Amino acid sequence: MKFAAFALLFLSGLASTNAEGGDYLYNMTAVNGPPNWANLNITGNACGGNQQSPIAFSTQGCETFNDQYVLSSGNCGLDDLTFFAVPNGVKATYDGDCTPNRMMIPNVDGIYEAQQFHIHIKSEHTFNGATLAFELHVVHGLVEGSGNSIAPDGVGGGSKQFAVFGFAIQASGSSNSAFQVLLDEFILGDICDESARRKLEEEPSSSFEASIIKKSNLRKTQSIFNIYDLVSGDDFYHYGGGLTTPPCTEAVWFNIAEDPVIISNAQATSLTNVILSYAEGSSCTPATIADPSQGTARPVQALNGREVQRICGKETTTVLSLTRAIAKCLLNPLRLGCLLILAGL
Repeated sequence: MKFAAFALLFLSGLASTNAEGGDYLYNMTAVNGPPNWANLNITGNACGGNQQSPIAFSTQGCETFNDQYVLSSGNCGLDDLTFFAVPNGVKATYDGDCTPNRMMIPNVDGIYEAQQFHIHIKSEHTFNGATLAFELHVVHGLVEGSGNSIAPDGVGGGSKQFAVFGFAIQASGSSNSAFQVLLDEFILGDICDESARRKLEEEPSSSFEASIIKKSNLRKTQSIFNIYDLVSGDDFYHYGGGLTTPPCTEAVWFNIAEDPVIISNAQATSLTNVILSYAEGSSCTPATIADPSQGTARPVQALNGREVQRICGKETTTVLSLTRAIAKCLLNPLRLGCLLILAGL
């Protein structure tokens, strides 16, 4: 667990640095825009490396492995998460005394525990050439195992200390009630001044704000919040890459759902407004680094010989799948840790 604590500090440090100085922008023509990230004077800058993210996905056949994804809900509720806006999107961190979501990846020697999740305007990965409205990344840190791929080196070999469970978000349907849970929390978390936020919670100024606060308070007394549940499909694109913001450290196993999560146009507008209205300090100074055309998505990067795997099927700790998941665990080199994940320990 010592590494998990270090990893959380590492990611938090990145967020603080980015928030303070505007070390990078998403404007393609800016001197510190995406085409020039490799030249930024940032400690450990790896943005010019050959295992960069995001990348372009194209429909391909399924890979077959002895094991599948094993996903555990943990036991965290909404009250164990802190929701807030950041210069390049919105973010939630697991801060409570609880067990966050955990994930095992096919053909990877490791157990990864969720640390935070965040949303970018525009999908960073593309799907058969299409860019969707948003992309959510659940960032996990390695808590057991080596983090090495058991697959050929072409998939982006080497030990990866982080793993992302991610999905694109498409605005084309009716209102998504599960996603609205997150949206309401992010709306409250977007208030720049903490004292103003407390005042709003005590004396909401509109029926809309009062409704959001009431729903938020009610949900925080309820059961487990499982971020994995937002994804209904079973198929994922898997490859080795790097952080999609500077310093672009090449230490991430990406696992991106093939099927997007569908939300309404109204929900998409609300989320966009939250991100673009980001401000800092008691004076609420506008501080978003989003670009009007690029959003907060890094352009796709070259594969440079890496293999992308489409892994079909996942196991979750539900009653229907528990027996089959146990059988898969027994085939895994980390079988004890795998079984503990299923047990929610």
